Amino acid sequence: HKITYANQSMVKLLGEVSVLDVLEHDIIEYLQPESKATIKSTLMADTEINEPVRCELQTKCKDNSVRILEATIMTVAYFKTRASLVICMDITERVTMQKQLANTLRLESLAVLSSGIAHEINQPLNAIKLCVGLLEMSYEQNRFLPPKSLYEKYRAISNEVERISEIIQHMRLLTQKEEEQTLHTVDIAA
Repeated sequence: HKITYANQSMVKLLGEVSVLDVLEHDIIEYLQPESKATIKSTLMADTEINEPVRCELQTKCKDNSVRILEATIMTVAYFKTRASLVICMDITERVTMQKQLANTLRLESLAVLSSGIAHEINQPLNAIKLCVGLLEMSYEQNRFLPPKSLYEKYRAISNEVERISEIIQHMRLLTQKEEEQTLHTVDIAA
């Protein structure tokens, strides 16, 4: 897997100074461990001449930066022998931008979700606050509510606390990993 030709772009990408620094080196030397197996299996494959194989490789440059390459590998005839032509395109910036976009979309979704959750929890909290305020005002004015009315206020508070608890439980279920979720039988005819 010796490199017999490299253009100046490839030399620069690998962090070398001249083409001579790259020639006769094994291409494997420049790859990250996870990419070595990919390229070895691709280069060893018994593919037809001119049948391109595409893969993504990670290379470690001399400055210790990691570059992501989109590689097209073809078996070609080279001076009456089989050789591998590897054409690489540096896609590091594109992959980085895709990851940043995915992060931005996740944060945007999280913001929308948080806003909805805050709204859902705020509704029962307002009802609790209203009931507690009425009870406090009745006590401060020495106006005692009849036991039934008092019970209804306590019951309303309890119901709203239960509603908040259910919202939180649903949030926990949403964040559980699939394998951790328990399945329940549901009668769809009911």
